[in-house]
Amino acid sequence: MELIEMGVYPFVVPFRPLAGTLAVDVDGAVAPRPADVYRVTTEVAAALRAHGMLGSDQAAGCAACGACSALGSCSSAEAAS
Repeated sequence: MELIEMGVYPFVVPFRPLAGTLAVDVDGAVAPRPADVYRVTTEVAAALRAHGMLGSDQAAGCAACGACSALGSCSSAEAAS
């Protein structure tokens, strides 16, 4: 959360290892557990809300698009209630 306090908007995207890549074939990488992705995403979303930072306020890049992450749905006012 230190990054958020510095004004950095962290964009949470789950790691999706692809077959045929070194990550999978050599390192044996696997996707994170859904519970871990949920926990990290909701914690980051709560910290962003607490600092008044929303993806909809971002003008460019991944945070503005938001298509690859569940962060936007966790950052909404509805998710806070």
